[in-house]
Amino acid sequence: MKREHYIGISILLGFIVIFGYGFFPGSTDEMTIVDTGLVPDSSYVIAEDAIIWTDKADYAPEETVTISGSGFNPDSSIEVNVTRPDGDTETGYQMSDSLGQFVYYYVLDGIEGSYDVTASDGENSASITFTDTAGGSEYWRGYNIESNKWTTGNLKIYTECDWVPYQLTITSSSSLWGAIVSVGYDFYNPSEDAIHVDMLGAFYYAWDQPELADGDPGSSDPYNLGFDEAGHPTWYSFAPEWLNMPIGAETCETPARKHYFNVTPGVNDFPSAAEFTSHSKIVIYFQAHMALDALWRNSQEANLPAEYAGTTYNPDGILGNGDDWDCPHHGASYFPGASSHFYLLNIGAKTIPIPIASYPEGVIEGYKYEDTNGNRELDAGDLPVAGWGIDGYATIDFGQGVIVGFDLGHLLTSADVDTLGFYNYTGIIDGHYIIDEEERPGWTHVGVFYSDEHGGSASLDLGLGTAEFDIETSGESVHIDFLNTRYGSISGYKWLDLNGNGIWDGIDTPDPSDDEPILEGWTIRLLDEFGAEVDTTVTNSLGYYEFQNVLAGTYTLEENLESGYTQTCWPTSVTLNPGDHSTNNNFGNFENVDITVCKQEDLYGDGVTLSPIAGWTVYLYKDGLLYETQETGDGGCYTWVNLGPGSYEVREDDPSPEWTALTALSYDFGIVESGHEPYSFTFINFENVDITVCKQEDLYGD
Repeated sequence: MKREHYIGISILLGFIVIFGYGFFPGSTDEMTIVDTGLVPDSSYVIAEDAIIWTDKADYAPEETVTISGSGFNPDSSIEVNVTRPDGDTETGYQMSDSLGQFVYYYVLDGIEGSYDVTASDGENSASITFTDTAGGSEYWRGYNIESNKWTTGNLKIYTECDWVPYQLTITSSSSLWGAIVSVGYDFYNPSEDAIHVDMLGAFYYAWDQPELADGDPGSSDPYNLGFDEAGHPTWYSFAPEWLNMPIGAETCETPARKHYFNVTPGVNDFPSAAEFTSHSKIVIYFQAHMALDALWRNSQEANLPAEYAGTTYNPDGILGNGDDWDCPHHGASYFPGASSHFYLLNIGAKTIPIPIASYPEGVIEGYKYEDTNGNRELDAGDLPVAGWGIDGYATIDFGQGVIVGFDLGHLLTSADVDTLGFYNYTGIIDGHYIIDEEERPGWTHVGVFYSDEHGGSASLDLGLGTAEFDIETSGESVHIDFLNTRYGSISGYKWLDLNGNGIWDGIDTPDPSDDEPILEGWTIRLLDEFGAEVDTTVTNSLGYYEFQNVLAGTYTLEENLESGYTQTCWPTSVTLNPGDHSTNNNFGNFENVDITVCKQEDLYGDGVTLSPIAGWTVYLYKDGLLYETQETGDGGCYTWVNLGPGSYEVREDDPSPEWTALTALSYDFGIVESGHEPYSFTFINFENVDITVCKQEDLYGD
């Protein structure tokens, strides 16, 4: 049938405006009242914001809907869009009057369901919803996600952990109108020890509203119900009264197969019986949760948030009602047949099937390998490891504010020849997961390798050996391999090299007193092949140091050389394979010495009366080679400081013939000893003198 549209021409026949602004004694400010003659109730308050409304909430097929609006821009074109239950949108236009009001007519053509209306002048907008329904006393509808339609038939392709929406409509002609509505449902199959429905939630009701339309089970929007854009209440939340909750759980007795709940007027925010007298229809909306097999199989229901389990009243319908179930049951996927129904106890055969959830086919699996060559890459040389612990954790968002975390369980990698090092978790649904491997002394994590069917990614922590990721689609498979390697160690000693020969003398003799002493409290540094510092440690009271938990690789060792010391022995680079322990990477140090040489003049040649000579050239030889030439200072001396190990000799030039050397022209200190008090030697010289004798003849004897 072709749809007909009627455009209502807004004609303002007349209006009376009454202002109360204190013109008369005792008057108060009042809002503007307008009589437009455009709607049945023609006296109303002009809205400050744009609103639209219909002359009623529900219509019969082919009725005409009157859509009225106010609060729009005066004398403006109003675009009116009507979206039908089949998703098509039809658009019409209407001019507003000088007060920003309009009326628009829309003729229905028999498509039942919910209609969404929006009106806009380009600056202001408003919306409203109405329904076209055939009516009835009471009827159920469930949402079929296979066809995206509300139906009274079987509901298909739901899986574990899904929430299934339901609507129950009751009209004023029903015997249940204003009375207690008792609803029963199967939740448990004793032959399979299977929990089928473990939660009910999102309870809402609406007066005189159309049922929710096909194609959008969330149009009830249990997460955003409350008021429409005009400020009119639409859906209200409430809670049922729970009856016949499970008993005997602590002793693992078989729980009751069926559950019941009452929707009771005047209880838990449901309207009182008196409120029913002013309405013609009520729609009750709720959702049923398909039990998660992993939750019930692993006795993790105790992890449900506390607010979802009460001893007397359970506001969101989680089974258990405060009981601590110590024995596991299977979840919804083990529930056979299609025998579960919601039904009205009061009047009998008003039933609708509860869907039978399918078992999720998703898996998380992988292998545990040893990195045998230490390259931190998963390659052909790496070997699978049996008996290694793998742990899984899941956080499942059930919706309705219920978020549950629980263990997937502790697994050991397989020891079978054909599946060596393999692990797997099955029955995986959409959720947030963490898979990690056990910590084992002497080992470390060097690789976590993640892949899934969609090229996704995970947050990988090599330090902890964990993979954290989301699975967005039930049935998805994820593969995670863990790669570990054995730690090695590098150790050695630090000693005082007394003779500076670079050998720890006496260490191999039976007499400990022969040993050169150790050095405590010295800092040793471990560097990688690129020169970056990996770790530091300090020698202990035995002069010992050790770097533990070192990965395979090539390393160098350095010490923080303290002032006044010379390094006489140090290790070359160290190459570790996985699990290697490199020892005797020793450091020897020599405590430097000073050598002072002085020059003195023996004034009388008696060895007693001495005077320093400045500016005299002196020489220092080390291991037979000239080390340095200096001149004595004002005090007649020069000191070479901070000299390392070696054999030292001081010399002066032969001062003859002007001077006589009273001491040797050189002095050999030999091999100096580490930390010895300053060495010294004094050269003594006598400055030679001249004696002249003359012979004279006295010619005149005078």
